[in-house]
Amino acid sequence: AQASMLRPQQVGQMLAVYKQFNIRDEPLFESLGARLVELLGERRQSWSVRRNDANKQPSADGSNLVVKGSPPAQHARKDHVFVAAMNFLQACGRLNIMTAQVGTLFDFVAPVVRARRDIGYLTSLAQLSAKFDFGKRPETEAVLRMLSDCFKTLPAQQPRLRQGYTSQVVYGQLLLALIFDEAPCQLRDGALLAAVKAVYASFGHTLSALDERLARQLQVAELAVRLERPAALQQLQEAGLQPFLEDVKQVDHEVSPLKKTSSQQHLQVSAVLQDLHVRHRLEERMLPY
Repeated sequence: AQASMLRPQQVGQMLAVYKQFNIRDEPLFESLGARLVELLGERRQSWSVRRNDANKQPSADGSNLVVKGSPPAQHARKDHVFVAAMNFLQACGRLNIMTAQVGTLFDFVAPVVRARRDIGYLTSLAQLSAKFDFGKRPETEAVLRMLSDCFKTLPAQQPRLRQGYTSQVVYGQLLLALIFDEAPCQLRDGALLAAVKAVYASFGHTLSALDERLARQLQVAELAVRLERPAALQQLQEAGLQPFLEDVKQVDHEVSPLKKTSSQQHLQVSAVLQDLHVRHRLEERMLPY
């Protein structure tokens, strides 16, 4: 009953706090999700639809696939319902919560994110679609098409995203989302190819600039493709990206000391081994190769 009185800003603030502190409360998320769907209904009449006929068949690039009630892209950042809905989806993804409203809210925010060509948000939706098994959802397909298109035009449109640690985080998150499902999918393969091409364009000649995590994620992606996605592997080979991925395997980063997480019993065993002058390690770093 209390959730039904919350304003969009309040819903968004609550979700941000729960996500930040990893507080998992499924009944609360069900209530907040229901409230967001109510708010969508209240706003539906005041937002214009970007196409004259929202019920026609989606175009090849999914650009006319619009959900009634989605705010215009240029107003999205100021729209508290949109912000709260994105917070809700990201919190659900982080906390592994699947409510009855996730699909509705995904279909609400995705057209706006696509219209803005926001690679950060598009990557977030790609991650969520993998986690929530939305692979066959029309909006997921449209998001993957838009991601591929954004990466193809990245140097001209978003030069700032090509540099800096933030861009490497986005690349890495997307790579893992695109290999999460091993089932064949041309759209995922195409988006993966575009993403690897973008990484190569940015760092192919300066591998030392690769962050350790992005290098590791590239290694994992190459391994997954080689084992599970022959069609994607063929596309990478035909695009001449296989030598780049082979070079990434050899990238050597300084390994930071591992945090000790062994139990007291392990420490006691280690002390005995030390007394016996037996060389050993308590922790071992596991790599994809």
